[in-house]
Formats: sequence, structure tokens, C-alpha cells
Amino acid sequence: MNSADSSAESAHHLFRCRPYLAAAAIALTLSSCGGGWDCLDEGTCYTVGGSLSGLLANSSVTLQDNGTDNLTLSNNGGFSFNNTVDSSRNFSVTVLTQPVGQSCTIYHQDGSGYGPADANVNVVCTPNSHTLSGTLNGLAPGTTITLQNNGANSLALAANGSFNFPTKVRYGDAYSVTVSAQPIPPTRTCVVTNGTGTVPDGDISNVNVTCQ
Repeated sequence: MNSADSSAESAHHLFRCRPYLAAAAIALTLSSCGGGWDCLDEGTCYTVGGSLSGLLANSSVTLQDNGTDNLTLSNNGGFSFNNTVDSSRNFSVTVLTQPVGQSCTIYHQDGSGYGPADANVNVVCTPNSHTLSGTLNGLAPGTTITLQNNGANSLALAANGSFNFPTKVRYGDAYSVTVSAQPIPPTRTCVVTNGTGTVPDGDISNVNVTCQ
């Protein structure tokens, strides 16, 4: 084979291989950026992450970045999303599923990448607050009774009917309603029923105080 034929064959071989080389380069770029489709092959990829605090034991919260890439967390501390994001795109972290009895708020939840990684997303979870209330029956006219929750948060009542403690109670906390001061004059004794328990993820309205 002469030199002209050899050159033609080499050019033909290179032409046939270029599509495969290009495909391999794209695959390598995606792999180096975590394999996420959000990361363009010609861009610089960065990781989105941050810290989680306040999550109660045996609970979990699910986050999303840009409406996808679900990430479920069950422990406080640092976290990173599985997929990386191209530097030409912003990130947007949201809560997909709140933990039972809690509400999680995200700080620095969106923006663009800062350097190779953005780990400034803060997720803070707090227990939901609920009303502690009930009904008073049998209180004699002209008398007053004082209730407390957990030995504090006093509530003075001078009439029968519904009552609400002024301070709300938090999910997962214990509550205990007691009579701290019986009616004066002491013509009747008041007793509390359904006054103790653990705060559920909802208002408590079944505390009964009966005077007789």
C-alpha cells in the first residue's frame, strides 16, 4: 500500500471513531459530576448540601432540589444531595414531606453555586404547637378555681364552660393538668379527668374538670 492509500485509510478510520470518542467524553464528564442529568457536560458541577437540626428521634424529613432528586433524612447533621448541579443553573431546596408533628423551615434555600460546592442550606425543624383546652362543670356561682399545666401556666376560672390554657403545648411534650387552687369558699371539690398525656399532632380538647 502506497503512502497516499495509507493516509486515506487513517483518515477514514479517524472519521469512524470520532462519534464514539465524543460519546465517551460525554459519559466521562457526567460520571465526574456525579452522573446527574442536571449537570451539563461543558459546565462545572457543584454539590448542594447543608445541615439539618431539630429533627426529633425516630422521625424523617424528605427534601428536594429543583423539584427532584429526593433526599430523605432521619438524623440531624450534614447532608448532600445525590445529584450535582451545573454552575450555570440555580438550585432550589424545598421540603417534600414534613416529619410527623414538626415543621421544617429552610434557610438559604436557593441560589447559584459558590465554588465547587454549596453547603450553606440550613434546615431547621421545630415541633408543632397545639391548644390545650377542656370543659369545666359544677363550679358554684361566685367561686373561682385555678388550674395549672405541668405545675405552671396558671389559669383562673370563674364560670363553667370551655377553657383554653394561654400557652400552647408542643408535639411530643408531656402535659399534666391539675387543680392548683380549689374553689373559695370550699363548698365543692374539683377533679380533673383526661388531664395527662403526651401531646399528639393536633389540639387537645377533652380535658374535663368536674366540681361536686
